Amino acid sequence: MNDNFYISDTVKEQLRQHGVQLVYLFGSHAEGTNHPMSDVDIGVVMDYKSLENNANDLYINLFDIFTDVFPNESIDIVFLQRAGLELCFDVICHGKVLFESDANVRDSFEDRIQMLYMDYKPTLNMFDEQVLERIGKRL
Repeated sequence: MNDNFYISDTVKEQLRQHGVQLVYLFGSHAEGTNHPMSDVDIGVVMDYKSLENNANDLYINLFDIFTDVFPNESIDIVFLQRAGLELCFDVICHGKVLFESDANVRDSFEDRIQMLYMDYKPTLNMFDEQVLERIGKRL
């Protein structure tokens, strides 16, 4: 897949009509470690009203849009408002922004994720340590 991603003005307008505020490319394609079997991981930030109305229909509509943007690719769409904090943090740190409706929306989303992550990082670390300890006891 070409790493010079372009989202046309027509597609940007379709995204806006569906309430999309941000689109991130993340995972192997964003990090340059993709291989022929890699899917295209897309993180989407919606306005809350659009996401709550009918997420299933929204997913199908976005899938159709992104299939046109990334032809012949397997696509995985994640609604970032419903994703785990660690995934969201990874997306904003290592992903690439493909679309933003407004720079302020992006700044607000990324600032909120960073603050939450820093607040919960000690708890996440403690949880990870306990899981690793339990795994170690079983081996």
